Amino acid sequence: MQTERYARAVIEATLHPNSDVDREIEVRSRRQELPHRPDRPELRLIVSEGAVRQEVGAPAVMEEQIQRLIELAGEPGIAIQLLPFSAGAHVAMTLPAFIVIRVAQHGLATVYAESRASSLFLTNREDLDEYTSLFSKLRGAALDEGRPTRRLLEDVLQIHGSRKD
Repeated sequence: MQTERYARAVIEATLHPNSDVDREIEVRSRRQELPHRPDRPELRLIVSEGAVRQEVGAPAVMEEQIQRLIELAGEPGIAIQLLPFSAGAHVAMTLPAFIVIRVAQHGLATVYAESRASSLFLTNREDLDEYTSLFSKLRGAALDEGRPTRRLLEDVLQIHGSRKD
């Protein structure tokens, strides 16, 4: 759910030398179309507070990114929760980013785990159960979707906006 400028800043800072930044941007841009398709999937996102407070790119880039999250949180079928610093230690602190993907009409399920060195698709039942449980625990530790998450996003948006001066 990254804006192009935010994604570019992240990719440029983290990709291996000789990587194709524009290709990576293109791949992420195609994923941006998902929430706007008539057959869009249900999306449940948990974003750490650090991810919205950390200045990636210029303050204007952060404003744009946070505004995008606020807009997406108002879309049908999209739930965004912030995992606040006040949640303290949590079950996924040592894990790379992960996505639990379920395609009910086809009976498919996988976990996609992404790290700097590799990306994995985990399909065995034990992994699916473990990551589903981890996601449920994170949802319990995160702020409720809706007003609490929106309020924190708006507060952080103001902070980034004040840095432009």
